Formats: sequence, structure tokens, C-alpha cells
Amino acid sequence: MGKYVKGKQFENNSITSNLFNLTTPNSGETLSGATKEYADAYGSGSIFTHNIANFDMSSTTTTEDGQLACDIPLLSAPKSLVRVIINGLEIQVGVGKECYFSGDNGVTARENGEETIGDYLYWNGSIAGYELSVSDDDEIDFVYLIDK
Repeated sequence: MGKYVKGKQFENNSITSNLFNLTTPNSGETLSGATKEYADAYGSGSIFTHNIANFDMSSTTTTEDGQLACDIPLLSAPKSLVRVIINGLEIQVGVGKECYFSGDNGVTARENGEETIGDYLYWNGSIAGYELSVSDDDEIDFVYLIDK
């Protein structure tokens, strides 16, 4: 399952605070660099999902834009942008991008950040420059924050 970011990871320097710019949920204040106190107070509400069902998914075979990219939808309600990784490379997601999520069989593309549980991924090969193929063993991962 997911990994939690906790204050101890900042204390022992396994994650350095200068890599983060965080906004506190209540005040909206942006902090340049996370702190142990921030992670302890705000970092325990969401986790990155690596739900096995949304990871290492086989693609479908596509031949034109707007076709279903894989047979498995988002299985948890996203609390962040949904990152799409195909064969280890991050792909652009959203309206007019290489792929998009849709809740109505691909007719309406959702903007990135507007995805919801049950949405399926659709592929735009003309934008990506290639089509997906089952025979090429194309693999798809969805990475996003969920409530724990």
C-alpha cells in the first residue's frame, strides 16, 4: 500500500526539507521547505496510492484517438492530480493531452485534477506519437493521493 511522510523522515534526513514547498491546509500559508512539525501536523491525512489494482495494469490496443487505454478505472477517490505512468514514463493528462480521464465512455475529457473514482483512461495516440498495444506489453500505473 501507500507510504506515509512523517516527521521522522525529516529528522533523520532521509527526506530533505528543501525539496518541498507546502501550503498549510488551514491558513493557506506557503512554507518554503517542510519541517518536522509540518509533517507531523499535516502529513498524515493522505497517502500516495500504489493500489495493486491501479498499478502494473495492462493496456488495451488503441488505433485512434479517444480509445480506452486500459480496462481498470480509478479505484479510489483522488485527492490530488492523477499521474499516469506508461512503461515507466510520466504522460501528460487532461484535455488536449496524450491521455485523459472520462466518466462518460471517453466523450468528455476531464481536466487534470478533476478525476473521480470510476473514471477510465483514454488515449490520444496522435498527440503521444504512438498507440498502445497489448502485444507490446504496455503497462500503465496511476499514482495519486487518497484519504487514508
